Amino acid sequence: MDQSTDVAGTLDIVGFKVSALDFDGNAALISEAALSGRGLWVLTLNVEMMARAATDPAYRKLLEDVDFTIADGMPIVLLSRLGLTPGHIPQRTCGVDLVKHCLEAFPGRIGIVGGVNPRAALERLGIAPSRVPFIFDGKIDPANLDQILAQVKDARCQLVFVALGVPKQDLVCRALRKACPEVVCAGIGGSFEILGGLVPRAPGFMRAIGFEWLYRLLCEPRRLARRYLLLYPRVIPAVIAWMRASSRSA
Repeated sequence: MDQSTDVAGTLDIVGFKVSALDFDGNAALISEAALSGRGLWVLTLNVEMMARAATDPAYRKLLEDVDFTIADGMPIVLLSRLGLTPGHIPQRTCGVDLVKHCLEAFPGRIGIVGGVNPRAALERLGIAPSRVPFIFDGKIDPANLDQILAQVKDARCQLVFVALGVPKQDLVCRALRKACPEVVCAGIGGSFEILGGLVPRAPGFMRAIGFEWLYRLLCEPRRLARRYLLLYPRVIPAVIAWMRASSRSA
């Protein structure tokens, strides 16, 4: 496995080419791409995605179409600091923080697909409705997806956040990338639930040391226990294989 940093400034982390930029650098790149009409599918990579990709070939194949990957999960940042890559990821680019930053600072037209009451999150953040000309928070299925994509284009959105969870948001992002190649789209999971105050967020010190998952598990044990205890460990063999390959090529 090639562990070199490529021209886009990425590092190979368990088979994913992850941006080695800091939060500001990633946010600036996404903003510039959206404003210039240079479309991107942005993947906010976390352990859930890595575990699914490690055990589901169809999902791993789907993610091959991603244009730009950022480290949403702190474990990905920590893996980059093991000395197995030619550089490291300086900090986490959390999807929640990225959404908040773009809602407040991005000067172009933003769209939202999915999410639990994203309008409440916008109101809580003090974001004017005119900043987000397109919001679709109804049910999304193959029967109405083409209509939604057409509405994104009609609204002239430049940056679209898709808040549907994995893997549905990834399927929508791929469809959006093909239908609207000039648009930057990013899957951001439950960000609007947090920004809207529906789900509490872990304290800063827990996020900094990579224990946000534990806080979330304690807050929502019934919903998350199966995912954390059964799905997440499935990535361990892939991580071990990556570490061995990286050590040999170092």
